[in-house]
Amino acid sequence: MFRDRDEMAAAPDLTEVVREAIERSRRLIVICTPNSAASDWVGREIRLFRQVHGDAGVLTAIFKGSSKQVFHPALLEPGPDGRKISPLAADFRPEGDGDRLALLKLIAALADASLDDLVQRDAQRQVRNVLLTSLASVLGFTAVGALALAVIQARITSQREHAAGDKVVTAVGGDLYTRLKRFGALRLRDDLNRGALGFYSGKDTRQLAPGDVIERAKLLQQSGGDDITRGDFAAADAQLRDAWTSTARLLRAAPNDTRRIFAHAQSEYWLGYLRASEGRDDDAEARMKGYAALAARLVTIDSANADWRLERGYSESNLGVFLLRRSIDTPRAGALFRAAQADFETVGRLRPTDREIQIQVEDGHGWLATVRRFSGDEAGALTERLAQRRIIERLLADDPRDYQARLRIVSSDLALGRISAALGATAEASARFEKARAGALALAREDPENLVAARQARGSQLFEARAWLMSPPGFRPPRSRIAAMLGNCAADAARPKNEEVTELCELLHARFLAESGDRAAAKRLVETLLAGPLAHGERLSAFWLMDLGGEARRILASTSGAQRPGGQNKGEGL
Repeated sequence: MFRDRDEMAAAPDLTEVVREAIERSRRLIVICTPNSAASDWVGREIRLFRQVHGDAGVLTAIFKGSSKQVFHPALLEPGPDGRKISPLAADFRPEGDGDRLALLKLIAALADASLDDLVQRDAQRQVRNVLLTSLASVLGFTAVGALALAVIQARITSQREHAAGDKVVTAVGGDLYTRLKRFGALRLRDDLNRGALGFYSGKDTRQLAPGDVIERAKLLQQSGGDDITRGDFAAADAQLRDAWTSTARLLRAAPNDTRRIFAHAQSEYWLGYLRASEGRDDDAEARMKGYAALAARLVTIDSANADWRLERGYSESNLGVFLLRRSIDTPRAGALFRAAQADFETVGRLRPTDREIQIQVEDGHGWLATVRRFSGDEAGALTERLAQRRIIERLLADDPRDYQARLRIVSSDLALGRISAALGATAEASARFEKARAGALALAREDPENLVAARQARGSQLFEARAWLMSPPGFRPPRSRIAAMLGNCAADAARPKNEEVTELCELLHARFLAESGDRAAAKRLVETLLAGPLAHGERLSAFWLMDLGGEARRILASTSGAQRPGGQNKGEGL
């Protein structure tokens, strides 16, 4: 592949440079518009490529004009065998494939993969090898002639063809990324985001049009979110602060522009999510309150807009999470979750086929279940969790390959297992935890960089051990089996961003020691945790919403003979 406007501009012999570049290229992407169809240079490049490589490597992309006007005659000329070719175009026009499908067609063709395989795990390695080249082809050099003609002819009318790149960036920042996320593909998504961000490389962001600033911020937010998923908080911080600065500047210039309000609301959310992941709850809560205020402004400006109603629901739910985590304030958090659920269900009735809204309704049931658990209503929590489960199963039935839905099934099994354990149905809980672990291990193998799946796999072991330790001694499996479930906490500590798993493992080891009669060792371990990792005062852990400090104090009390370490504990989350 080559960039004609960069590599040909200084060449003394244009034809020779083009020939050399074409000889090095496996594919030729022709941007099809009425302007390019009338260009002599486009025709010469097409003929040269077909002469060297034949017809198989010629790809076409339509951006404007009728189908009868956009194909250069050189595309339709008979080949050496006398046969005419019928170009199969990626049609970026709204009335054609649309941005997402057209981009997928180009990438699939460049990767020699089917459209369906493109988003499946078994095609990821093949696609990944050519993805950056593919994006460069579509984004950077506007293919084979439209801008070469502009360079040679004093950058006249064909300069507009470069705007095609904007459409591709929009596609990457929209449905294409969402679809890839459903299949995991963390590294593939990362390549996609970085390739699209390259479109803005070298440009002064202060000189970009507002729409470009917003699209760039969205790409930074997507990329930063993926960095959080892999545990790279430093990389996420750089990208998310960049996005926040850009959207804040836009909003200051036009404080009542709803598109700018929405863009900055996303910046507030993502920085809040990062701060929560880092354990910086004061800053996280401030960000989430800022996000909620911006979402409420959107509804105030246009109360009939379903998207703004949805955004308000997101912000209410996020703020509820912080209130729950910081102080287990079930009345206030519960009110926010119920308000969010009302927004989600209202929009869901307006858009019954929208998969993303179904996910929000499903997630809302999960948070309502959590509030019920902390309020001591295990039966109500079970009802909410079963309603959540039915929605996840419908999502999976619609698309069995959906990585995110499969991950949510694992979370559902963990949550249902914890309810069963709290209700004393330990054998049923154990079966749920084992099922969750098998599902999480499968997902972790598919996407090794996804730390969530790895945490769920390990957590299922720890929760199973906890369930047995909380059950009457006569009903427990052999001590060796429980010890195997607990495993090695040092190995947990060696994994990146794994503090919560490590703390839970060490607490359960202390409980195990106390149950085994070694109360002195259990006491030393718990005191070390309370003086160190659990000294931060946070009520609930970030990942499983457990009161680990409370758990530690209960075990510590048992080492003094005040109570046995076994037995059910309220307020342990999810």
